[in-house]
Amino acid sequence: MGNWQQKWESWRDMTAAMQQEIKIEAADKVTSYIKNDQFEEAINVIRQTENLLNELDFEAKMNRVEEQLQAFTSDQEASKSFEASQLQNLEKPSTTVSFDLASVKSEAINQFTKRDFNLVDSHDTHMQFLKGNRNFYMDIFNPEESEEHHYANLHEKCQYKNIGFICQNEAAAEMAANLTSEWLETLEAPKKKFLTVNIANLTAMKQNPEVLFQ
Repeated sequence: MGNWQQKWESWRDMTAAMQQEIKIEAADKVTSYIKNDQFEEAINVIRQTENLLNELDFEAKMNRVEEQLQAFTSDQEASKSFEASQLQNLEKPSTTVSFDLASVKSEAINQFTKRDFNLVDSHDTHMQFLKGNRNFYMDIFNPEESEEHHYANLHEKCQYKNIGFICQNEAAAEMAANLTSEWLETLEAPKKKFLTVNIANLTAMKQNPEVLFQ
């Protein structure tokens, strides 16, 4: 293994560890702000955390560079000298401005913590809550995303027992419920035997503290 490869893997491992520590610290801060009704501060922490994690996201931003590095190693004669400046000129992933993920996530944390759920992990649209000894692996439902995108999230989480979507309003909840029903029909019986898919409607939860999942 080349010297640059060892440094690359060390950098990647270090960044992954940093991401995990950042998520844990941010989750603690957000939970504290929510409990003290400091919603604006909670939203700011979420946005800052998302921006920082995006900057550190190797999977999303560094694959292209790693391919170039592999080509550099496998074909010395054809490759050009690798310059460190290439690492600084990566395009940032585009973001959708019409769906305010930070606000929805903040409201989700607010409503779930009011119902004695503890936030365990939060990254992008993925949220993990713990209540008692049960983990809930949820995904914030963005109606603007494709059906394939939501199917992929469900497939990723179906290894767990309690999964589902957190929806901003009734319309989004209805879309998520219909999509989930169609997805369940594609699963083999053994895979869905112990699976529970939950749909949370934040609007309904705000209106009625007794409401959780539909």
